Amino acid sequence: MARVVTVSNLQRCHHGAKAKISSLLDELEEDGEASRYHIYGYFAAFVSSLYGHRPGVITNMLLKEVALAKTEGSPEEGYIINVSEHKTAKVFGAAQLYLQKDEFAWLECWVFMRPKIKPKAHNDLVFFTAGKGPMKNLNGYFQQAWAEMGLPGKPTFTDVKTTVSAHGKNLHSAEERAEMAKYMCHDEATADKFYALSLNAKQSAEMRRRFEATLQSGKDESHEDEGNEGKQARVPQSPKSSLLVRGRGTL
Repeated sequence: MARVVTVSNLQRCHHGAKAKISSLLDELEEDGEASRYHIYGYFAAFVSSLYGHRPGVITNMLLKEVALAKTEGSPEEGYIINVSEHKTAKVFGAAQLYLQKDEFAWLECWVFMRPKIKPKAHNDLVFFTAGKGPMKNLNGYFQQAWAEMGLPGKPTFTDVKTTVSAHGKNLHSAEERAEMAKYMCHDEATADKFYALSLNAKQSAEMRRRFEATLQSGKDESHEDEGNEGKQARVPQSPKSSLLVRGRGTL
């Protein structure tokens, strides 16, 4: 049975993760390996709480896909990372992840520091493990970040995906919901395998606004509906990563 995740908690997760990632990148510069999995967990929390993407969109992301997004995107329009390998790729094609300039700068910073942790030779995954293949425990790192932000329960990526999809029904038209489902690479039963939703930067920004509207609806949730789920997340306040300020985090 799926664990119920409220939109208000997804909203706190999203904002809490965004506030934390830059300071984790600074810590990584100091201690290397120790902060790596923290970064994985918080980045997964940020992405999944907004878009409801499956973990494979993160675990299978390649360096060349980030580099291509850098080439084709811009600070003004944002950046689109097309992840070719993920669970439903045969149905939906590449999964798209749209990031704004400050969020894409996290990846630039991470890629810059990545060689310091000495990944295995020929491992081209952005978020690499001690071995050569994709990580298997991203859900655990996500749940750790979730708990550290003071959020209740122990949700999985599937639970988050369910909440993002369900609450979108209250805000968006049937056509918009269908497009959002394709963007999330979810509904295999009704997907047209000959049509992959491939958006440009302007369209991706509009799609993101739809997902943000879903998160924004969390403000209207009654705390009584959350029962005894737990304390609200403390949103950590942190300055921009010093690496980004110094301009070192570039591809």
